[in-house]
Amino acid sequence: MSTRQLWMYGVDRNDKAGSMNALKDSGFSGIVTGHDPETANIAADLGIDAYYCQGAYPVPATKDIDLYLSEDINGKKQIWFNSTCPNNELVRTKTLEDTQKWSEDINIKGIFIDGARFSSPCSGKDIDSFFTCFCADCKKKAISFGFDPKKMKHDVKNLYVSLKNGADHPYKLFLQRGVKDWFLFRKHCTTEFLSKFSRIVRSNNKAAAIFIFSPSISDMVGQNYIELLPYFDIISPMIYRAYKDTPGPACLNRELAAMARLIKPLAGPDDKAALKLISSLTGIPLDGYDNIDMIDKGLDISVIGHEVKKSVNITGNITKLVPIIQLDDDKLFSAMKEAETGGVNNIMFFLYNKEYLTKIYPANH
Repeated sequence: MSTRQLWMYGVDRNDKAGSMNALKDSGFSGIVTGHDPETANIAADLGIDAYYCQGAYPVPATKDIDLYLSEDINGKKQIWFNSTCPNNELVRTKTLEDTQKWSEDINIKGIFIDGARFSSPCSGKDIDSFFTCFCADCKKKAISFGFDPKKMKHDVKNLYVSLKNGADHPYKLFLQRGVKDWFLFRKHCTTEFLSKFSRIVRSNNKAAAIFIFSPSISDMVGQNYIELLPYFDIISPMIYRAYKDTPGPACLNRELAAMARLIKPLAGPDDKAALKLISSLTGIPLDGYDNIDMIDKGLDISVIGHEVKKSVNITGNITKLVPIIQLDDDKLFSAMKEAETGGVNNIMFFLYNKEYLTKIYPANH
């Protein structure tokens, strides 16, 4: 395997030059920030590759916010990950206009898109934000894709109610035509938008990059690795195994625990039954965990290698794979080793913290 390449998400906003020099001294070759031309310019001077990170569907500053938001299965408007409905054309258009402007910056190598998906169990204030979106825009989009929005809503509602109250045949609920179409609809919408994002970035001779859910849970939010491969030069699976904050969107420990709690009424009163069902749905080994709270506190370090290997098997040599892991992982050196064992030499860390750079430096030399 070639020499390890380190990337960092974020810098010290109060000392951009100092933090960038610290990153260079610690062996970093890539940096990702928000739209920050000053940092990009500093990075260019230091010979560090700079990338911008752009949110896909940011909530606009307006009094008529409900016009932009996702609608859940009960008709309630939802904000998830500070995002709107993924099919709101005004938001989509504004995002892609910004993509065009940002990608013209001569000091960056490319743009990462983040949040280009639908809601997950940990993305909103409550689990209902996951059961989106059934707004008028999504209804029109569903019809354009050949789906029956009424059937989708009926079957997803049936699943939602059963998840709340329990059911005699839990597995059959996921096989309902409307439920399967709902997940397919999410995928079609996400791929459609990201193809447009990629086209703009690449037209400016920049790399199209994406922060994406870890492969074992990406399909539930509409992110399908195989379908997205042709559109991206860099794919960064977010493999956070023991995220400390809540709710923890995209974080494996938080998402899997939320999924287990959601599905527990179907699996029975025993936590292990719920974990077994989640394991069968995601392919992530959960043997050895006695209850959901154990998952919530953090997954074993081996899950990083498991998810990186799965990502490598999907992407092959088609695109650059740069998994992003927690900088504050209490087993950071082992986490890096797991990523490398999984088959990569590019590793990104979330989030910049000067204190933790001293941990990375000896691990990289």
